[in-house]
Amino acid sequence: MNKLISIIVPVYNRETLVQKTVESILAQTYTNFELILVDDGSKDNSLKVCQDLAKASKKIKVFSKPNGGVSSARNFGLEKASGDYICFVDSDDTITKDYLEVFANEVKSNDYDLVITGISHTTFDGKVLRECKSPDVINQIQDFWNSFGILQSHCFLWEPGNKFFKNSIIKKHSIRFDEKTQIAEDALFNADYLAGISSISVIPVCTYILRGHESDLGLSNSYHESFFYAHKKLFTKYVELLKNNNVFSVQNITLLSSIYCEILFSGLKKAYNSKGIIKAAQARQAVIPELLPAAKDKLYLYLKLLDGIQNSRIAVLKKILVFKYYSKMLLCSEQLNKSRSIKICTVKFCKLLVFFILFQIERIFKINKYISCKTE
Repeated sequence: MNKLISIIVPVYNRETLVQKTVESILAQTYTNFELILVDDGSKDNSLKVCQDLAKASKKIKVFSKPNGGVSSARNFGLEKASGDYICFVDSDDTITKDYLEVFANEVKSNDYDLVITGISHTTFDGKVLRECKSPDVINQIQDFWNSFGILQSHCFLWEPGNKFFKNSIIKKHSIRFDEKTQIAEDALFNADYLAGISSISVIPVCTYILRGHESDLGLSNSYHESFFYAHKKLFTKYVELLKNNNVFSVQNITLLSSIYCEILFSGLKKAYNSKGIIKAAQARQAVIPELLPAAKDKLYLYLKLLDGIQNSRIAVLKKILVFKYYSKMLLCSEQLNKSRSIKICTVKFCKLLVFFILFQIERIFKINKYISCKTE
């Protein structure tokens, strides 16, 4: 394959990081690509750094626009892209030398609509923390949908950086990043793209390197008003995709429910940590009816916690830390397909744990009520 690939890199206040990103791109073994750097109104010297880098390679095209967020910058890049295929790389991440070659080789003999590789999560200095990738090679679309829940649990389907998109499909379906939300916008884009494909290849090799650094911590722990709206929108799309592809199976729904419940609880925890006012009605509306049967106990506890938040200022959300262990334990039990006896013991333990948490919440409410009466 010798088709042109467009690599889109949104840049915002990354003057000390973007050079290493660009260097990893220019070092590619597959050379027929264009690099589109979109400065999103940076307040530091990022634009100048990009312009200086462009002087060293004709492959680099630099654009500048008023600040509008990462989704706006990526969408701007899509408008400027002329490649047959599209890739996205964040300005603080890097890629392996064979990043493009792996993609190009995969579509050389089979014209796949989407190619997905794995992601290496590293520290800023390059130490590998974990690798998120498919456990097996998948090159049949039905196999992908049958394994959708399992693949989601391996945490590599959300980011756009480890994916190889066809520009023609993006244009045909007018697929764009949602500029109204700062949460899960990349996963929403991927979900929209998945709705328009008929072939796929998933390769268990990590070619995208997601680097962690201190500036990530504030964003990852912060609470955004669109948190519940965005994730409900995303998982509603997942439910629709599973139904449309006739894979609304027990396995897929059970795993998706576990993942979604953890996300809902993390949203409550972030809201509590940021000392923001939780909109309980919005959080309650985030419950998706189709996922209720597979996560009945977890969502029941979720709603109970919401009741506690609405009616009291106590630190009820600290109970989430206990629940997180409970939720992960269930997810691991399902994934590893433990024996029936172990599952029964796990369920019994979890029911006792839920009962204990609810008992503690009720007890605290009663104590608070008693204190209030005494002070009056």
